[in-house]
Amino acid sequence: MGARRRRRARIFADVDVKHASPLAPYDLGQMAEDTFRRGRADVLLVTGAAPAARPPTTTCGGARGGARSAVLVASGVTDRTVARALREAHGALVGSWLKRDGRVAAPVDRERVRALVEAAKG
Repeated sequence: MGARRRRRARIFADVDVKHASPLAPYDLGQMAEDTFRRGRADVLLVTGAAPAARPPTTTCGGARGGARSAVLVASGVTDRTVARALREAHGALVGSWLKRDGRVAAPVDRERVRALVEAAKG
């Protein structure tokens, strides 16, 4: 048997997370850089103000400007917004929108998946 390769867990870190607010003004690009460099994040996530809300364009741009890793839009991605998300970031994470009626506990809706994939291609 050959030598075992060690696998390293990948760290996905939310920058400007929707469930927290800084007490003082901050530079999002610097925050992204710190999260990458000091926090050792492999991927940076940007989200909107609520679970299904799109993050502002400035959030994506600011995070991308300070990141030396992939930046993903991680909220508010639908078949109508995926093309924009893919222009603003390196990719997207899509969760509840792919479920029937957008409900987290519902099963995945194949038609929504097809619509998202087609929209992402276009």
